[in-house]
Amino acid sequence: MSNSYYGTSSRSSARAKARALAAPEREERWRRGIIYLLPAVLIIVTAVVTGCYFENADDLILALLTRGNLTAQPVGALHVGMYGLSYLLAGLYGILPKVPWYAVLLYSALYLALMLHTALLQRLTRRLLT
Repeated sequence: MSNSYYGTSSRSSARAKARALAAPEREERWRRGIIYLLPAVLIIVTAVVTGCYFENADDLILALLTRGNLTAQPVGALHVGMYGLSYLLAGLYGILPKVPWYAVLLYSALYLALMLHTALLQRLTRRLLT
C-alpha cells in the first residue's frame, strides 16, 4: 500500500515515525550513560596516573582499626567520623579480610559524589542551552 499524498508506503512512514520517536530516547540514554560512565573513567584514569593512596594518616589509622591490624579483632565502635559505617566495615573485614573495604567505601563515596555532580552539571547546562 502506498500513501497517495506522499507517495510512500505506510510501512516506511511507520519506520520514520518510530525513528523520530526513538531519537529522544537514544539521546536520553546517552545522557544517562555519561552520568554513570564519566565519573568511573575519571576515577580509573586518576588511579592509573597518580596511584591510590590515603590523603592523611587518619584514613590509614581508621583502615587499620576497622581491619583489625592494630587490635585483636576488627573494631566496629569507631565514634570519630563514621559511627554507623564502622560496624559494617568491621563485619566485612571479618568476612573477607583481604579486600580493602575502607578504600572501597571511600572510592564508592567519591564515585557517588562525582556522579551527582555530573548529573547536576548536565541538568544546568541543558537549562542554559534551551
